[in-house]
Amino acid sequence: MVTEKIKSLLQEGLDLYGYGKIEEAIEKWKEVLELDPGNLLAMDYLHSAGIDVDKLFEKEEKKEDIENLLKKGRTLEAYEMIIREERNSLYKMCLFELVRYRLDKEFRERYLKGKVVPQKVVSERELIRKALTPADAFIVSQIDGKLTVEDLIDITDMNEFELCMSLLRLEREGIIKV
Repeated sequence: MVTEKIKSLLQEGLDLYGYGKIEEAIEKWKEVLELDPGNLLAMDYLHSAGIDVDKLFEKEEKKEDIENLLKKGRTLEAYEMIIREERNSLYKMCLFELVRYRLDKEFRERYLKGKVVPQKVVSERELIRKALTPADAFIVSQIDGKLTVEDLIDITDMNEFELCMSLLRLEREGIIKV
């Protein structure tokens, strides 16, 4: 499973980093980003190792541009790409807002239409082994099979977009289902 591979690579990188093998650790974390371009832990570890993650992604020649991703309906990938770019022109600022608008619209359809109740699909034991951001871990701790997404927004005091991004990450990791 991809999530197990990601978890393993993150840990291998940490072990290598701890032994002073910085370059090898960086390569492990880059591998994580190839599997999951939005992995916040890998980005944080790379940043801690002195890597400018934004420039790292600029070097990738094979990446499609944001407009093509939007045309193909790959909004999340477009968002993950655009949040790494500088918005130093009116065009880029407008493109960022367009991508965020479309992603927000998708989130509203998926998570906020009706009474959507997220369910955990992993045991507490499995959950402990997952590499989660603090926000994602908090959200998972609140999911009890009874609370709706709207309830989670109220409880966590997160805005809708942030909460839906977390729910999507948790779904991608196979931790929850909606």
